Amino acid sequence: MEKIYLPKTIEPIKGAQRKKEFEGIIPSQFLIRLNEIMDNSDIHVTLQCDYDIRKVVYIKGKITTSVSLHCQRCLKKITHPIEIAFCYMPSNDEYDIIPEGYEEIELDEKGYVNLYDLIEDEILLSLPMIPLHKPEECHSPRFQFGHLNAEAIAKAEEKDNPFSVLSVLKK
Repeated sequence: MEKIYLPKTIEPIKGAQRKKEFEGIIPSQFLIRLNEIMDNSDIHVTLQCDYDIRKVVYIKGKITTSVSLHCQRCLKKITHPIEIAFCYMPSNDEYDIIPEGYEEIELDEKGYVNLYDLIEDEILLSLPMIPLHKPEECHSPRFQFGHLNAEAIAKAEEKDNPFSVLSVLKK
């Protein structure tokens, strides 16, 4: 399959007039904030510029990729698949309230949107705060919380209570 690179910027208003659709990749080396976790994998993106029923220009799309993170429990590498759907509308003065289902995006002075920044932001927002393997796949030692075995309970009961000395003062 031939790799088709997406443009760095798009013009959503002209794209909507022409009902433009884009499908291609963004090489990870162009997304500077994600360089460490992308492992040179490409980001697959589909985009559509159009008008909705209310004549609102929108950019609708889907991002598919995977990133390498470190499990915070065992510190081994974990591959995290990412699949994001998004829908943006260029900022417009005629709407005081953004229509439901859209997020607002700023256009530059020439009417363009920086597509690479948009995709990079979406990926960063979708990353987990604390990446973890599934419990059965994790390489960390097993910890048990909440349940003590009979041996541990017996050891705890055998120990002298350090406050038992105070019982003498109570009399």
